[in-house]
Amino acid sequence: MDDGAALMLIYAVIFGIAGICSIIRFIKNNEMMDGVKNIDGITYLIRDTDVNYVMYKLSSTCISKNIKDKEFEVVGEREGILIFGGVNYTLNSKDIGNSRNLGAGYAYRIKLEQREKDIIMRVSFEENRNTNWLTGNRGRHDDIINQAYHRFFKEVFDVQVVK
Repeated sequence: MDDGAALMLIYAVIFGIAGICSIIRFIKNNEMMDGVKNIDGITYLIRDTDVNYVMYKLSSTCISKNIKDKEFEVVGEREGILIFGGVNYTLNSKDIGNSRNLGAGYAYRIKLEQREKDIIMRVSFEENRNTNWLTGNRGRHDDIINQAYHRFFKEVFDVQVVK
């Protein structure tokens, strides 16, 4: 085997590995958890907790592997508006985690209801608060963003979807 053929083989192996990693990342990031397509109108069950703890957790600074940042505006004793920042990972050429930040500014109304030792959390879409003059207000979001937000709730509260 000459030097040119060996070099071509090395390049082929490198591009093959990069392609396989890209496909695995695409499948993982687009995987639908719990069959959830959209969190607008979803009802979650949070076991063994109370309203005060959930409100505290939503208000506190939170490190998440799914969401870069969030804000929580308290509206009432059992209600608030959760504003999500960008998604903390990339999806192939569609980089959601950097300055294009396709997920920034989506606001959801959170309503909590205590049921014995558990919490029922209702989530409804409020508005897109993205004021970027380049991209404008994009309105509703796509399935990829919804999955990131659902993963956030699973990560922070270990929620169960109530049908």
